[in-house]
Amino acid sequence: MNRVLIVAGGRQTGERYQQALGQEGFQTAVVWNPIQMVEFCRQHTPDFMVVDLDLAELGLWSALQAVRGIGTLANIRNARLQLWHVTALRFLVAMGVGGEWAVAAALVSEVFPKKARAHASSIFHASSVIGTSLASLAAIWVGANWEYAYLIGVLPALLIVWVRLVVKEPEKWQRAREEAKAGTGKVGSFKELLTVAPWRGHAFGAMALAAVGLGTFWAVTVAGQDLAREMLISEGATPEEASQKAKFAYGIIQTMGGGLGLVLFGPISARIGRRMTFILFHVAALAITLVVCFLPNSYTTLLILLPVFGFFTLGMHAGYAVYFPELFPDRLRATGMSWGFNGGRLLAATLLILSGKMKAAMDLNIAIAWLGGFFLLGVVVIFFLPETKGKELPT
Repeated sequence: MNRVLIVAGGRQTGERYQQALGQEGFQTAVVWNPIQMVEFCRQHTPDFMVVDLDLAELGLWSALQAVRGIGTLANIRNARLQLWHVTALRFLVAMGVGGEWAVAAALVSEVFPKKARAHASSIFHASSVIGTSLASLAAIWVGANWEYAYLIGVLPALLIVWVRLVVKEPEKWQRAREEAKAGTGKVGSFKELLTVAPWRGHAFGAMALAAVGLGTFWAVTVAGQDLAREMLISEGATPEEASQKAKFAYGIIQTMGGGLGLVLFGPISARIGRRMTFILFHVAALAITLVVCFLPNSYTTLLILLPVFGFFTLGMHAGYAVYFPELFPDRLRATGMSWGFNGGRLLAATLLILSGKMKAAMDLNIAIAWLGGFFLLGVVVIFFLPETKGKELPT
């Protein structure tokens, strides 16, 4: 199962992919237009097809339907079926991650005293970069054998067993649950969260703030890897070499800077305030995005800048763990944090669609620079939310 048909829009593109796949042990064949693709599939049955979507205007979709009618696509590893498999599994993973973050962040905020709360919450969120770095190392190790990367990804999930055995719920949570069962207390609800002031404003403000950070993360921050890959190819690196080095640039170099930004968000916000720290990180994120997009003239220069890029574009995410618990009372804390952070994910999906269209329509660095303008929305949003520095958690 290693025969690949490459349908390329240009000879240089086709030869580049053929070389990269050949180095990974694949048997390849290249055709240059949809008509040749149909004729090839009448005589052969490839295991995979790599298709240049720039051929869409040349009848690509009709040709794919013709190939499907021939029966070739039924014999190839079914792309639609595999996509749905992966989509369903990633959906389940995302449910776990989204639910875990809100509860865990609320737990951290409640077990640490006021003077240490911001620092502890930053460290909690910064631990995510360990996963990013390990994932990047795994990707470099497995190469094109992505199935092994998924198997490796199972191992961290086993930590849940240990966490369930060791970490206990705070007495406050246990007491609130018992009082709710006895009818002497109440637990929070989405109805109260979204209809009662001031929690309603805090909930939608948190969602908007998270949407800016999460949307720019996928549209801008992660694109550091794409910038590194393009820079390497422009310097003469092969696609395979560029891909491996770009994973290192993003997953290790940039992520180290991002981790430092996550750790330091808490101490900075403890000194100058939550709102001012968010403003600082959002404005600096836009500035460094423009620098990274237009200043580097070599891969080495880009490597020097990527840690600063990660520091500000990723570092602001620790603010959600620091700030969101301080916006909601005990009974609504985890619910409000989940609404803000995960509702922000849903809003951020619209930016991902826009990002894809922009990066396909213009040069990558120009598209990323324009997308970086969304950081300014975070500055606007924070003006509608309260300062919580030095205050006790709402009860």
